[in-house]
Amino acid sequence: MTPFPAILAQTSAESWWSFALGFSLMAGLIVLSGLFSGSETVLFAITPAQLKRDAASQNPLRRLAADLMAHPKRTLTTVLIANTSVNVLLFATSVVVFGALAARHGEWINYLAAVFSVLLVIVLGEVTPKIIGVTMTHQLAPYAAGLIGGVGIVFGPIGRMLDAVVIEPLSRILFGSTAARKTVSSSEDHHLTRAELKALLELSRRHGVINPVEDTWLREVIDLRALRVRDVMTPRVRAVTFDVDGSPDELRRLMRDTKRKKIPVYDDSVDNIIGMIYAKVLFFEPEKSLRELVQPVRFVPEIASCEQLLEHFRSTRSQVAVAVDEFGGMAGIVALEDVVEAVIGDVYNPEDDRDEPEVIRVSETEYDISGQLNVTWWAETFGVKALADRVRTVAGLVAAQLGRAPAAGDAIHFGNVELEVRSCRGWRVDRLTLRLLEDDAPAEGAE
Repeated sequence: MTPFPAILAQTSAESWWSFALGFSLMAGLIVLSGLFSGSETVLFAITPAQLKRDAASQNPLRRLAADLMAHPKRTLTTVLIANTSVNVLLFATSVVVFGALAARHGEWINYLAAVFSVLLVIVLGEVTPKIIGVTMTHQLAPYAAGLIGGVGIVFGPIGRMLDAVVIEPLSRILFGSTAARKTVSSSEDHHLTRAELKALLELSRRHGVINPVEDTWLREVIDLRALRVRDVMTPRVRAVTFDVDGSPDELRRLMRDTKRKKIPVYDDSVDNIIGMIYAKVLFFEPEKSLRELVQPVRFVPEIASCEQLLEHFRSTRSQVAVAVDEFGGMAGIVALEDVVEAVIGDVYNPEDDRDEPEVIRVSETEYDISGQLNVTWWAETFGVKALADRVRTVAGLVAAQLGRAPAAGDAIHFGNVELEVRSCRGWRVDRLTLRLLEDDAPAEGAE
C-alpha cells in the first residue's frame, strides 16, 4: 500500500491542480456546513426574553433574528435545506477527488475517503460550531441572522414548496388536523403561570430546597409584573422638586438639608418637569445658571408594571424616572432602588436618614406608623382582611373610610385594630397611632 503523501507526489502537475481545486472546494464546503450548523444552534438558543429585546433593538440584524424566530419552522426548514445541500455537495466532491486516486492506487482510498469525510463533517461541520454557538449565543446572533436571512432568499421558495408538498401532508398524517397540531404545539410551549410558580416555590420551601427568605424574595420577583410604578414610587406630595428659575444657592441649601444627590426641576409648574440637576455638577460649577445644569430625565407612566420599568432602566441605562399620570401631569418620582426595595425590603440610603421609620413600636399593643405605609403590607402584617377600597397607603385608607379629609384625632377600627390620626401636614396624614385592642380575633373589615 502506497502512503497517501507518496501518492500525491506521484501525481502529474495537471492532476495535482485538479486535486488542489477539489480539496479547496471541500474546505470551503466544510466551512459553510459549520456556519449553517452553528447558526441554527445560535438562533434556536436565543431565549424568549432576549428575542423580545431583539425585536425592539436598534440593530437591524438583531431585529432580523427576532423575525426569523417568529417563524421557527420556516427558519429550520431553510437551515436544513442549505446544510443538507452543502453536505451532499461535500460528499460528492469527496467521491470525485478520492475516486480518481482510487482508480490509480487501489480501492482502499475510497474507504479512507468515506471515514475522512464523515469525521470532517461531524467534528468541523457539526460538533465544534454547535459548541461555539451555545457558548456565544448573544454575540453571534446578529451574524447568524444575517447569514440565514440571506440564505433564506435563495432557499426560501424551495422550503415553502417542500412545506406545502411534503411537510404539511406528513404533519396531517402524524398529528391530524391543523387544530390538533396547534394543541400539541401549545402544550409543548406551555409557560408556567404565576400561581403555578408560587406553588412550585411552596413545594421547594417545604422540601428545604430554598429557605424562607429566598422564598419571599422569589415571590416578590414573580409579582413584579402585577406591581405598578405607582405602587413603589415616591408620590408627588412627598417628592422634592425645585423651580429652574430659582436661586442656585437655595438649591444647594435644599440639597444639603435633604441630603439629596439629585433633584428634579420644573419650569413654571411641577407638572412641567424639564430635567434633573445633580449635586456634583451644581457644587462644582457654581458660575452656571440652573438651566445650564439641567440633565435629561426619563418619563414613565404610573400604570406601567415594575417589570416594564426595570426593562426601561436597563435599555436606557438610567436609575431614576418621573412617573406621569394619564393626563401627563407629574405623579411622582421612581428609582431603581424603589423596585429593589419592593423585592428584598429596605435598602440603606443616606438620603433616607432624615425620615422617621415607617413603623415605630411603642409597646406590645401600640405602634406609631407613617401615613405613607403601604396598605397591603400593613394589612398582611396586622391581619386586616377584606379591604374593599382601592387605596395604596394607610393614609388613603383612613380618608376612604372617613369619606372626608382626615384631621388629628380621627379614628377608625378594623376589628381589634384601631387607627388614630396623630398628625397631619396640610391635608395629608403624616403619622398615625395603631392600637391592638383586647379582642384578638382577626380583623375582617372597617367598623
